[in-house]
Amino acid sequence: MKDSELIQAFEALQQEHHCLRTAYEGQQQENTVLRKELAVAQEQLAIAREVFAQLTARIERLEGQLSKDSHNSSKPPSSDGPKAPSAHPRVCAARVASRAVGNQVIRGTRC
Repeated sequence: MKDSELIQAFEALQQEHHCLRTAYEGQQQENTVLRKELAVAQEQLAIAREVFAQLTARIERLEGQLSKDSHNSSKPPSSDGPKAPSAHPRVCAARVASRAVGNQVIRGTRC
């Protein structure tokens, strides 16, 4: 190889080295940014997990309170809240008495 060819090859290698060095430095900067973003995301995830655990515990506590009534706790019956209407409609006391006395069948009559 001639000296001029060696010089050209050397200059080409220097240029390639410079390009690779620039790409490497860019990758390092991107890596630094990504590591910071990962740290922030991990911190947010830890906070979200903590909030999730607190909310889950709160839901369990509230569901436990909701399931209690005067039958399974020391709460008074007046704190039971509204109940669903029964499947059988009630008949007025006067009609019950008349049914019992006169054997009349009264259907679908409500007070």
